[in-house]
Amino acid sequence: MIYKTDPQAISPYLQDASNYLGGFADKVVIPESIEELSSFLKNNTQQITIAGAGTGMTASRIPESGCIISLERFDSIGNPENGIIDVGPAVSLANLYKKLESTEYFYPPNPTESLASIGGTLATNASGSRSYKFGVTRDYVLEADIILADGNSIALKRGLTIDNPLNTSDGRQLFFPEISYKSPLCKNAAGYYVRPNMDWLDLLIGSDGTLG
Repeated sequence: MIYKTDPQAISPYLQDASNYLGGFADKVVIPESIEELSSFLKNNTQQITIAGAGTGMTASRIPESGCIISLERFDSIGNPENGIIDVGPAVSLANLYKKLESTEYFYPPNPTESLASIGGTLATNASGSRSYKFGVTRDYVLEADIILADGNSIALKRGLTIDNPLNTSDGRQLFFPEISYKSPLCKNAAGYYVRPNMDWLDLLIGSDGTLG
């Protein structure tokens, strides 16, 4: 685990493409493994903000207090096989594109900012110039390992719908609440994505990191 407490070392994490000034954090935490991240969250009592690549235009990675968790060390990228590739949340779109250059595959959503991280594009359900034809990020995620704010984890896979409970790593079950709201079918980025019988994975994608 890497800790940064010097104001000059923290300063780059208080910036993004929004050009917002005035954020504050008393430290930056950089876990180097899932175990370190989970352990930190289980013992943490501060407000946390997740830092992605800093390409967002809404200052969502810039906190007013608490600590910042940077996932920059989670940048592993596998080899594509049968149209599927495993990537860490810190892998940039540019590096994913480079990895796919010599293969028969490409990443259809093509989010606008190539320096954005995969984790950031999942958090925002990012879209791009090809999305009108091929769809958005949500349409191309088959599985995700999620760490919750309390440090426990869940494994989300396509086909696990909200009609079924989620099993967490500490043995709990999470149930989807009974609500009448559902997301409109048109392009919409307001609130959580909710559709009847949807997959749990679809709820997490586009939640801006607020659920895990």
